[in-house]
Amino acid sequence: MEKEIPISLLMHFCSKKFKNVIRNKCDLIGLNSTYSDIIMLLGRNNGVSQNDICEKLHLAKPTVSLTLRNMESLNLIEKNQDLNDSRKTIVTLTTEGINIDNKIRNLFKETENEMINNINSDELTMFKKILNKMTENLEGEQNV
Repeated sequence: MEKEIPISLLMHFCSKKFKNVIRNKCDLIGLNSTYSDIIMLLGRNNGVSQNDICEKLHLAKPTVSLTLRNMESLNLIEKNQDLNDSRKTIVTLTTEGINIDNKIRNLFKETENEMINNINSDELTMFKKILNKMTENLEGEQNV
């Protein structure tokens, strides 16, 4: 008799599989997957400080610094000093970066549609409610 797989492990496997599919699709369009994370973050909040990118994506400062330098050389982003705080560098998407963001969003929609294929709307609604409850249950655990 097989042991039941814990929910946390199932969620981890699904998330990892989703990320791998996205990474492969990004490779097909010639985009580094780390770039895609930063581009999507900027696409939702254009004008983010370099430090905020590190915090929100859980990346080391040297990694972000090097990645942003490479992205800037590819004309995907622009870096400018914050007008209110000259110690901060604000990162924004260029027109090319916005175009790539749209491609990435389409890849995510396409992959999500593949993932939820054969799942009816009632099941999806319930699943979203359960995920939200699970997330709320863990909110207080961040400070432990």
